[in-house]
Amino acid sequence: MAGDDPDRSQPKLPPEIWLKVFDHATDIPGAYTCDDGQALLAYAADQHGIALHSRHRGVTNTMLSASLVCKAWTPMAAEFLFRYLLVKSGDHAVKIATTLDNLANNPLRSSTPGRFTHRLELFLEGVHQWKTSHTAALAFILSHCLNIRIFSTAFMSVDAPYDSQQFMNTMRLVGLRSNIRRLELKGNDALFWEVLPALALHLESLVLIPLYSRRTRSELTFPNLRTFVLSDRWAIPLDSSAISGPPFRMPVLRALHLSPNSPTDSDFFRTVADQLEYLSTGGNASLTPALCDILNSLVEWTLSIALFVSISPADLPSTLRAINLDGGLTGFPLGQFAVWVAKRRPPALTTIRFLLPFKRRSCDVTQGTLRVVKFFVEICMKRDIQVELARGVDQHTSRSYAPATIELLAAALVDH
Repeated sequence: MAGDDPDRSQPKLPPEIWLKVFDHATDIPGAYTCDDGQALLAYAADQHGIALHSRHRGVTNTMLSASLVCKAWTPMAAEFLFRYLLVKSGDHAVKIATTLDNLANNPLRSSTPGRFTHRLELFLEGVHQWKTSHTAALAFILSHCLNIRIFSTAFMSVDAPYDSQQFMNTMRLVGLRSNIRRLELKGNDALFWEVLPALALHLESLVLIPLYSRRTRSELTFPNLRTFVLSDRWAIPLDSSAISGPPFRMPVLRALHLSPNSPTDSDFFRTVADQLEYLSTGGNASLTPALCDILNSLVEWTLSIALFVSISPADLPSTLRAINLDGGLTGFPLGQFAVWVAKRRPPALTTIRFLLPFKRRSCDVTQGTLRVVKFFVEICMKRDIQVELARGVDQHTSRSYAPATIELLAAALVDH
């Protein structure tokens, strides 16, 4: 009826139920976890943060709309609006700090919403001048967001102020936060060695995107690190020190992502290979059959289709349960793959996934192609092997896999 209080028209559900609904609606795959190695390796496929930031915009718009629905939802929406703070510039950091200060001094609030922040990310773009006021603003954000567990600079542009002393002072503040469990850093080795030693004892997950490394420093141990993503080579191309890899010890590492530029014949890889359960190597051409022999604990491997074709099936670890094949299927010898599944697959294998590019234009599927695909699918069904596929980076990073039907696989084989 006209004049009714709009809040009274809302279903009288307990706040705990609405919080669970909002939590589900605002989930961003891979953004908040510190200990899920599989989710983090999938997250690493989003090299430029495009899918991540698109989801963040969607979540922000959803919760801004929810906050306007009724008075009861407004404080609950704040929890999810502040969960992931994305700082786009130094001036933006000042605005966020001002907002937190105003909310902290609001007599109607018992505490600042900064307590809900789990992830803080610097996403500076282009040529950027970092000022003393920006450092002060970030220090204020850190002091009012005491539950931050994830800090990231992974998607900043290469023109970010890595050589600015003010910016390095800011990064030094990050190193003082012992509650950080996941760190994502893009930069030079001066930045890495400003932050990493202070946090090495506490980190559970680490993402590094080295722009270059001038020299190898003394060895650094990460006693609790279980997931490591190295998204580029450790040294300058043609630098002889590249062969050694990063000077790190990771005694409990279980999940590793290496870019195609990261040599797997490095001392670092040989040290951790035996303990790995999840591995993502893309199209890394340096992964030789001899190195496959030391992957004695591996249960899931993500690699390019081209690399998979170049490796003898006999070289795959016998412990392997899942194979994720990344890339287009055009020209892929699916018939030979079916024979391999039937006769020479690892005994523990239960899942084959095809991580396909976003759907392109397809040609007509021939009867011969359909017969080959049907043969492959039937072989897998008889051996209780699930065949799944995902298309595009959105599905890859969220691990949204669909059953691979004969029609879907046949269409993928003739994509252009």
